[in-house]
Parts: sequence; structure tokens; C-alpha cells
Amino acid sequence: DELLATRREFLLGRWLEDAKRWGMNEVERARFEWNARRVLTLWGQGPAIDDYARKEWSGMLNGYYRLRWQQYLSELETTLSKNMPFDEDTFQAKLRPWMSDWSDQQENYPTLTRGDSVQIAQKLWTRYGRQLDSKRN
Repeated sequence: DELLATRREFLLGRWLEDAKRWGMNEVERARFEWNARRVLTLWGQGPAIDDYARKEWSGMLNGYYRLRWQQYLSELETTLSKNMPFDEDTFQAKLRPWMSDWSDQQENYPTLTRGDSVQIAQKLWTRYGRQLDSKRN
């Protein structure tokens, strides 16, 4: 997320603000933002298409995907600790309302880049490079 935030084309905030600009009033702006969020995540009513226009943008990683993964891993941990099989259908039934609620949110995400991509990439390489090298060998 931090590395993506160095590039304006990878900012969720720009996507959402661009969508809101099309609205002529608050109701329209809220609807356009909802649509902009929904097309990225859970498109359609009823049986929807997950991740229809999935984007790995700054804001999406920490604000949506990380949270969704945390729920999944927490559910797996619970079922493993109880020695139960993972029930995908039950999990999806619990996850879907959360995914839908995310579309209803109106929290703001940064619209301006921050950080230097080379410096951040070097920092990430210092932190994770050894692990990546060991997996290649």
C-alpha cells in the first residue's frame, strides 16, 4: 500500500473523488461514489460478482483487501482450533454483508501521492529481499 501510494494512478482516493465530481448534488455524488466502490468489490444485487474490477491500489490494499483477508484467516483459525472443517458457504454468507457495507462507506482516501517509490522499494527489499531470495533457491 505504501509503495502504491507513491503513484497517482494507483490511488483509490483519486478514483472515488473523480466519481463524485460527476454528481450535481450530494445525493448524486454519494451514488457515484457508491458505484465506484461497488464496481471494484461486489458488483450487482443478489448473486453478485466479487472483485469485478479488482484494483490493487493504495487504499484498496489496507482499506479493503487486508481487512477481508483478516476475516478469512480469523475464520480459518477458529475452525482449526475447534477441529472443524472450514465452511466456505457460511463464511461467504458472513462476509458478503461486510463487503456490501464497505460500498456504503464514505471515508476519504488520499488523493495526493506520498513518499518516494525508489526509497520505499529499497526499504521493502531490505525487509523482505532475503525471504524472496531464499524462495528462489
